[in-house]
Amino acid sequence: MEHFGSGGSNAPVLLVVGDGDARVQRSVAAPLVADVRRTVPGARVASFGDESALLSRDERTGIILVYPRPLPGQDPYARALPALAKVAARSGETVRVTGRDALQADGGGGGAGVLAVTLFGGVGALIVLLVVFGSALALMPLLIAAASILTTFLIVWGLTGVTDTSFIVQYLLALRVATATTSPSSCP
Repeated sequence: MEHFGSGGSNAPVLLVVGDGDARVQRSVAAPLVADVRRTVPGARVASFGDESALLSRDERTGIILVYPRPLPGQDPYARALPALAKVAARSGETVRVTGRDALQADGGGGGAGVLAVTLFGGVGALIVLLVVFGSALALMPLLIAAASILTTFLIVWGLTGVTDTSFIVQYLLALRVATATTSPSSCP
């Protein structure tokens, strides 16, 4: 970190050169770096061709650090990752694109969405309220919660058009609104 600096809050994209069997020649780095700079304008690049710290001790793997110019929003490297994948494919060498953002983009985003989590919580709340009230009166807090959650999501959605808002805010607001409106103590 001290030697190469950082990309701020964004991790670098790594181009890993070499198949692990044969030694990687330092001369391979220069054309790759030139292609990266041409394909991703404004990117900061450090390579194993210039920095021995980015070449493995056995010289079978070389690293090219790429800090593309980030885009605003949740996916700062949305344009750079596909472009870097094309650089890797046309290089003629064994090159893999990796790094936190590259792995996250390939991961498919596994996990439940905000709506699924909220619905799951709503079903759980309905069961608890049916046990507590023992009647259809249990639906009233859930109807209030549904209206409150939808209104809150619309407000957050409007705010995302004006400012950057973390996706975690959606989960926290849904949880807070749901627990506040469905707790038995909030009912008359």
